[in-house]
Amino acid sequence: MPEPHTSVLFATASLAFIAPYLIYLGLRKLLAMASDSTYALVAGSVRGWLGERRKALARISGCSYVGLGVLAALSPGSSSSAHELMQ
Repeated sequence: MPEPHTSVLFATASLAFIAPYLIYLGLRKLLAMASDSTYALVAGSVRGWLGERRKALARISGCSYVGLGVLAALSPGSSSSAHELMQ
């Protein structure tokens, strides 16, 4: 059976290293919940605004797809010939 002093020393040393890590994890979880809540509130309000404007929603969706396509075609890791033509 280990000495009581060894157990107390181990428990104290463990808390000294584990407590800051637990605080870090708690703050990280709190930040994640805050950002997810913000995204949900913004998405809900934008959804209400865009629900009335179907044409605006179609234009925004189309522009984002075209923009992502151009970005993918011109990215350096792309295997398409569009990147080679631009150089």
